[in-house]
Amino acid sequence: MILNVEYQNKEGIFKNQKYNMSLAAFLKHAAFSGYYYTNFFRKIEKAAGLYLAYKDYIRWESFHDNNRFSIPYTGIKDPTEKNHFSNIVGKAIADFLSKKIDNSLYTVNYEAAMSLCGHSLLGMRPDLLAFNHDEKFAIEAKGFSRSNISNNDMAKYKKQSKKGPIAVNFTVASVAYNIYDCVKCKYYDPIRINYEDNNKNLLTELTKIYYSEIYSFYKENQNVGYIENDFIEIKLNRNISLIIPREIEDYAKKGLNLYSQPFISNYQSDNFYIDNDRIGIKLHE
Repeated sequence: MILNVEYQNKEGIFKNQKYNMSLAAFLKHAAFSGYYYTNFFRKIEKAAGLYLAYKDYIRWESFHDNNRFSIPYTGIKDPTEKNHFSNIVGKAIADFLSKKIDNSLYTVNYEAAMSLCGHSLLGMRPDLLAFNHDEKFAIEAKGFSRSNISNNDMAKYKKQSKKGPIAVNFTVASVAYNIYDCVKCKYYDPIRINYEDNNKNLLTELTKIYYSEIYSFYKENQNVGYIENDFIEIKLNRNISLIIPREIEDYAKKGLNLYSQPFISNYQSDNFYIDNDRIGIKLHE
């Protein structure tokens, strides 16, 4: 799928950009975007289940050839399910674009970070908290079937991206729309903010939890193999595998920090994808 993105950069300049998001990439970001560490095993099930539960929304000819998600056939259409899937699309694409545009190496559900920092969960907050090698930023993510998103809409979502209590360098409003005709995106990323970071270890604390639970899942799973010496494949079912780094135990113990660099894979395809956080998806034909 080719994503057509209207991007507002940190100088406020608008640019039109295109990004290729494979089906494997979409499933990884859909399953793990907004990852809440207390529900890791549900997320693993979601990665496998999305491929089946939402197969009517990700038919190959629509996704690959027409840059859109599918609408289920009339007899099985469910408006509530469609709205839920649109929300999944919005978060998945926001997560994906944060990796491509702002070079983030890890994203997390904003509430998870709030809980770890001891903040109350009352009140409004954005959807995601993201980290690149030297910055922390919040993302408000939306997904819609409608064909247009106005400047007033973006201003509203931008305002919501600033609502959370965690100090960040900047905030982003990311909106995917027209998703059932030809996917369009707006990713508004404004001028950076100077602030004093009162929790420099937050990335490490969050990622130690993230990788520790993946490591626990790996230790309990016997259906494993190896890919290119650097990664382990855990087959979830006949359709899909989870890809994790061979050094998963080290990541579980140490996490990531501000000196960590995003993983950039030299090989990606429609059926194979490894994200910046070193976790990936492999589809089996």
